[in-house]
Amino acid sequence: CDTVTMIVTGLNLAGNSLRGTIPPIISNLPELTILDLSENGLEGGIPDELSRLVKLKRMRLSYNSFTGSIPSGLDKLSRLSVFHIHGNRKLKGT
Repeated sequence: CDTVTMIVTGLNLAGNSLRGTIPPIISNLPELTILDLSENGLEGGIPDELSRLVKLKRMRLSYNSFTGSIPSGLDKLSRLSVFHIHGNRKLKGT
């Protein structure tokens, strides 16, 4: 959280045994620069809504159970320098 504006700029939930899917409402955090959901039990597809997080610099989704394809909209994330998705055996395009 930015200590001046109190806006969420980073979300690190790695290794918290999370289950279920990434909710599309995550796109309501437009100031995110860091998103780490690695090493959980998340499944389903990676939501297209992640492509709305245009300020992301680091996104780690590795070691979950994501399925389907990587959303093509993620190529719009021009600031993204770290993108980890390894360890998702049923994800296409890794």
